Amino acid sequence: MSAERICAEFDTLKLAQVYGAIAHYLEKSVEVDTYRIRQEQRFTAKRRMAEPLPSDLRRRIEAAREQLHSGCSG
Repeated sequence: MSAERICAEFDTLKLAQVYGAIAHYLEKSVEVDTYRIRQEQRFTAKRRMAEPLPSDLRRRIEAAREQLHSGCSG
C-alpha cells in the first residue's frame, strides 16, 4: 500500500506523517517488530489466563451479534 493510499484511507493523516512513520519503521524495524511480538505474546498469555464467559452471557452476546448482522444486510 502506498503512502498516498494510506492518506486516502485515513483522511486525518498528512502525507508527511505517513512518510515519517514509514521512515521510523525502516530505521527501527528490529525494535518495532520485537515490541509487536512481545505485545502479541502478552495478549495471548492474558487471553489464556482469562476466565471463560458465563454461558448465559455468551448466548446473549451471540444473539446480539446475529441481530446486528441481520440488521446490516436488510
